[in-house]
Amino acid sequence: RFKCDWSSDVCSSDLEAVTTGRDTYAEILNGNDVYHNWFYPILNDKGQTQEVIVYSQKVTEQVLLEREIVQTEKLASIGQLAAGISHELKNPLSVIKGVAYLLNTSIAEDNKQLIDESLEEIDASVKRAENIIYNLLDFSRTSKEKNTHIDVRGLIEQLLLLEGKLIVNQKIETVIGLDPDPLLIYGQMDSVKHIFINIITNSIQAMQTGGILSISGRVIHTPDGPKARLTFKDTGCGIPEEWKDKIFEPFFTTKEAGSGTGLGLWIARREAMKMGGELTLEINPEEETAFVVMMPVDKKEVDASD
Repeated sequence: RFKCDWSSDVCSSDLEAVTTGRDTYAEILNGNDVYHNWFYPILNDKGQTQEVIVYSQKVTEQVLLEREIVQTEKLASIGQLAAGISHELKNPLSVIKGVAYLLNTSIAEDNKQLIDESLEEIDASVKRAENIIYNLLDFSRTSKEKNTHIDVRGLIEQLLLLEGKLIVNQKIETVIGLDPDPLLIYGQMDSVKHIFINIITNSIQAMQTGGILSISGRVIHTPDGPKARLTFKDTGCGIPEEWKDKIFEPFFTTKEAGSGTGLGLWIARREAMKMGGELTLEINPEEETAFVVMMPVDKKEVDASD
């Protein structure tokens, strides 16, 4: 018999350890405090769970500090995107200014056809500007901490739009291939945003003279359940083999002073692990660099798809 005293999260993790016989982990919110809990089942000779050892650690201050670092890193990313966003907004505003002049002229000449075309152009430019602003606000907004279903293509397209100016100026081609499409992962939106934007930004910075950024994804079955395997591959300057083990260390950066904190990939990997996923680096002989993100998916949806 197993007794749960705190929350349904504890009960479900405890029950998972009992039924599967495997170690489990859960982050639990109890009042204003956060606890990390590990559940270790003790098996009998028949492989059945007799007892579960629970190790609990209070990590409230650590979690709050990590969240502050993540938010600071996100704001730093927004600062890097600001120039591109300003350029993107400048175009529709210039169109509106020019069309407004034509509209005034058309009204004076009583040209109904040109008036209608001018109004349509203004409406399209306003919607484009709104879309850019909404994307930026959505990216910078702090989302709820609960796990949710995330459409991979929708999020990637949003992030590529924010990086649009650099992608065009540096003559970068982007290719997205997902199976299935839509490919839904299960995690915290803020964390997944941070993981994706760090990888995409690093890839763009590695292709100063052009290249291809290909993003692919598919569902694979692992001992821990179905997961989405997402690959972000670029044809940029590459990463030396000797840096492969250092790239995820805190404060390790190859950028010039003031161009990076060296925390982005370190935080990204920690965020992936907290959601039951992982982030790794692959380097092939052609010097293509590939970051691989493994993220949980909803087992019910995978079964339905099968």
